Amino acid sequence: FHQLNNAKLTSQPLEVVSSYRSTSQLPLVVLVHLDLERGLEAWHKESGIIFWIFVALISAIALGGSVVVFSLARKHRLESEIQLLSTAISSTANAIFITDQQGRIQWVNAAFEKLTGWKQPEVAGNTPRFLNSGQHNARFFKKVWQTILSGQVWRGQIINATRDGNSIIVDQTITPIIDHYGEVSNFVAVHEDVTQRTEAENKARYLALHDPLTGLPNRHSFGDALDQILQGETATRLVVFFIDLDHFKRFNDNYGHDVGDKVLKMVAELLRNNLRLEDIACRYGGEEFCIVCPDTRLPDAYKLAEKLRTRIARQDILHVEASEEQVTISIGVAIYPNHGNTINNLIALADKAMYRAKEHGRDCTKVAEPDVIPGELNKR
Repeated sequence: FHQLNNAKLTSQPLEVVSSYRSTSQLPLVVLVHLDLERGLEAWHKESGIIFWIFVALISAIALGGSVVVFSLARKHRLESEIQLLSTAISSTANAIFITDQQGRIQWVNAAFEKLTGWKQPEVAGNTPRFLNSGQHNARFFKKVWQTILSGQVWRGQIINATRDGNSIIVDQTITPIIDHYGEVSNFVAVHEDVTQRTEAENKARYLALHDPLTGLPNRHSFGDALDQILQGETATRLVVFFIDLDHFKRFNDNYGHDVGDKVLKMVAELLRNNLRLEDIACRYGGEEFCIVCPDTRLPDAYKLAEKLRTRIARQDILHVEASEEQVTISIGVAIYPNHGNTINNLIALADKAMYRAKEHGRDCTKVAEPDVIPGELNKR
């Protein structure tokens, strides 16, 4: 009752639970007042703890859900990136294959199968030796392996063989894959087929340096070759021939340009077959040809000129279109260093000597001034 009295004095509302019970034996009534706040104090504490535990669980679930959602989103993004990368590599126009550290193929893309003719199941587990065209030596491949095993990227042009035995020219890039231990674990090789481009470049380069009709070097490349010989340390003596087909215009007009072209080809072939490997012949222009013979003395040069002249004049070699007309040549000869020491000087003197041969009736050989007769050649 103390608390009840205090509540009355302070006029503060007090929540109580009242109960009474009468005894059956005695005329007594037991009246009990229970303070509700104090009675529920322990329960409030427990419910507070449970509430915060519940809040913590909800927060943990929310955090865990966020982590799961983030992880799933990240996984989906990574899977999308991997799928995109895989699709890009698989569908790229360049041939790609991946090997392990020992060079055994683990994967190839569709472009590789199309380029080489080899399918993934056929090459898996094999080294790329089946691509070897035989046009590169062991030293070449040793250098490639030394480069990529050191972790460096190797780039270069290589000639490979396809499944049907054809040769293809590829620009190849081999990239080592480094693992988290810093060791090379795989290699990625990318091949770009440059066969047509390289062949076109080689053809253009060839045409820039050769006569398209006869296949001989042209005037430009002949001058470069002669210049290199003259600038070489071993250039002590050489001979320059300037050759012109006699009356070729008349022959060309009478029998047509096709027959004239055939004659030029036959002359070029005869020159190739009668020269040494170190000698250089060119079509200087029109029906004019030039020859340079390194390390050759004048007597030998004159013998070669006479051999060429007589063989070209033989009808059984240049019997064209049932014609009885012979093709003859006039030859001018200039000697280095006797007659000149520059390209232009030697060619000009040989050209001048050739015109002197024409003035002397054609079908003969003349040496640059001072003129030399065959009987006196051995005296020099």
